[in-house]
Amino acid sequence: MAPTIQKRRPTRKGPAPAAKQACHAAPAAGLQCDAATQVVMGMARRDPGVWFETYGRIVNKDGVLEKPRINTLQRRVLETWLYCQERGLPCSIILCKPRQKGSSTWATSLCYHICRTSTKETRACIIGGLDKQVDSLWNILDTLAQNDACVWGNGTAEVQADKAMLGKGLILRETAGNPEAGRAHTFRVGIITELARWRNNGVRNAAKVLSGFLACCPRRPGTLRIIESTAQGIGGEFHSRYWKALPLREFLAGRRNTSGFVRIFAAWYEFPDSWVDLDPDEKELLEADLSDEEREMRARYDLDLEQLAWRRETIEAECDGDPDKFKQEYPANENEAFLSSGRPRFNRAGLEKQSDLAKGSAETISSGDLAISPDWKVSWLSQPDEECVLHRYESPQEGRQYLLVVDPMTGATQAMGLDPDCHSVLVIRRGYYDEQGHWMPPALAMRIHPPRKDYKFACRWDADVLEEMIYRMAIYYGNCRVVVEMNKDIGITELLKTRTQTAGAPVPNLYRRPVWNEREKRETKALGWMTTTGNREALVNTLAAAIRETGEEGGGVELRCTHSIAECLHFEIGDRGSSNAAAGWHDDDVLAWAIGLTCIEQATTYHEPRVQRVDPPEVRKLMGASKKRPGMYS
Repeated sequence: MAPTIQKRRPTRKGPAPAAKQACHAAPAAGLQCDAATQVVMGMARRDPGVWFETYGRIVNKDGVLEKPRINTLQRRVLETWLYCQERGLPCSIILCKPRQKGSSTWATSLCYHICRTSTKETRACIIGGLDKQVDSLWNILDTLAQNDACVWGNGTAEVQADKAMLGKGLILRETAGNPEAGRAHTFRVGIITELARWRNNGVRNAAKVLSGFLACCPRRPGTLRIIESTAQGIGGEFHSRYWKALPLREFLAGRRNTSGFVRIFAAWYEFPDSWVDLDPDEKELLEADLSDEEREMRARYDLDLEQLAWRRETIEAECDGDPDKFKQEYPANENEAFLSSGRPRFNRAGLEKQSDLAKGSAETISSGDLAISPDWKVSWLSQPDEECVLHRYESPQEGRQYLLVVDPMTGATQAMGLDPDCHSVLVIRRGYYDEQGHWMPPALAMRIHPPRKDYKFACRWDADVLEEMIYRMAIYYGNCRVVVEMNKDIGITELLKTRTQTAGAPVPNLYRRPVWNEREKRETKALGWMTTTGNREALVNTLAAAIRETGEEGGGVELRCTHSIAECLHFEIGDRGSSNAAAGWHDDDVLAWAIGLTCIEQATTYHEPRVQRVDPPEVRKLMGASKKRPGMYS
């Protein structure tokens, strides 16, 4: 039997070797330092990480002063700051922080280091919703200043009740309860703490206060702005800004940051203190006692038993035995943090499975466009993703059934807004059993490219351009049935109807809804789907059931598109019980999917296009004029 390989606890990466060898007892200002200490001090002045681990001091959970070590979350923030410094970029970071993992400590330490190293007058500000939120960071600042043995050579450090003077740096404190917070100054550093809680702290207009404060800390080379907060549900200023920010990996890869902020996250299991030492007997007992959720989590995140033991203890000791509260305070991923603390409309476990399925199908996505020939044949043209207008997840297959759903944007006036919606056009393949009897749930086959962050290629086309693309998509999937949401129809249906006037052109297969004709006392048909206040929740319920049943025989769905999944993640239950998109998000894909699954029985069967074969002249002559045939199809 092969030996069991034991994984090690997540490691703590420290500073450069020279800094590790330095002792904390640096001489007081004015005294001579030995050469090694001078080298380390020079490194500490240049690198906040070296200073933090060499001269920084914090109070631990037991109230004891200790020498800190940089953890995973802090290292990512440091990496971002140094990256921006090297390239002369402003640094704006938004952190979804886990509880007691050093986010506030590190934000305050960076602020302290920038002020201490500044060679000219520098102003910084720490702002929170309440005084007690700022008090926490202010105490950290005071501890750092009181115990800093590094020789800075640019003045003394003094932390008072309302301001801190650190060499040439001045740090002020503010509360968001003051709508004019920070407006009298210009800051190089701004630390915004617990933004998600501002709305619960009596801050009437968090967005306005935050925007005013950020204007006083402009995005210029050398500036640092950090928003750090625990999640407090879907919606609100923190939630909106967090998901609009550029992910750290994409920022470090050089992607243009149109949102201004970089979002940083670290899961609870990435920290070395999220661990309980177990002896072999305890590990054996725990493994036999794991719940289905714990087993799934262990496989999903490659967790050790020691980490699961820590999770169990923390749920009981700090979260009142509530696993959902643990997910809010110590999330395993970004989505979990917000979903566990809000009122999501769709099943969280189902959406996590959808995310996994989307990762698996990412390699099969084709980017491109559709070309149409004079004889009305449509073909696929591959293109780079940055230039394409379509994503194809599945080519049309013989015998499969397809439905095209259109949820148009609200119109030209909406497009003038700061965050307008887009057209959502999806081709959905109906579920089926394959030759082996395996259930294949309804799935996305093709869609118009979802909005990009820079909106350069966002789907906000005029009606005639959109209609042409819809027509080509429908023909490509065997002239499949087209369902247009009529409440927001911008003329697409009328344009599709005009195709009947073109000789030889395939006639669009338009969906018709049943309508009761009161005058004639009979049921008639009308073009398109109508969403009403009476059927909207039923639509959403259909999608909710499919997401909840992900992976179940005869049910479920494969959204496949990360944009659709993101919209579902940010679709919430409002105070009055109705379901709507969270602040800063749209529901175009949500409603398109809901309509599509509701109408999925209207999907039409795809057959391979038949190629016309014309008989040679000699064959036609032999058959005679009376037996002439226009051709055969094969």
